[in-house]
Amino acid sequence: MLNIASLNPDQFRIDLRVKVIELIVSLETKHEQSDAIIHIYEYLVADDTGCIVLNTKSELQIDSVYDIEHAYTETVEGYLRLYATDIGLSSSNQLDGINTQNNRSAILFARKLHY
Repeated sequence: MLNIASLNPDQFRIDLRVKVIELIVSLETKHEQSDAIIHIYEYLVADDTGCIVLNTKSELQIDSVYDIEHAYTETVEGYLRLYATDIGLSSSNQLDGINTQNNRSAILFARKLHY
């Protein structure tokens, strides 16, 4: 299982245990082809090494601990985001500590072109 401090852009198959700190935004939109309603949530989640913005279609409970499997990271305008659909309540409702000082989503990542 990885930790938040080790996350970088364009990582895949990420498994994490995190605590939900706060809901940042909740959106409702329509799917372009089917017109089905889609809910999108962004949460600040943390572990003992740092925190990151999580983008998901799952509604999560604040202060609860979740196990995330098969997540991936991307940058949005240079800032790191974690994307996940496979999220379940953790059997362990405790984390050793929560670090909100090391916010991985507040760091601007610059891409370097290699020729």
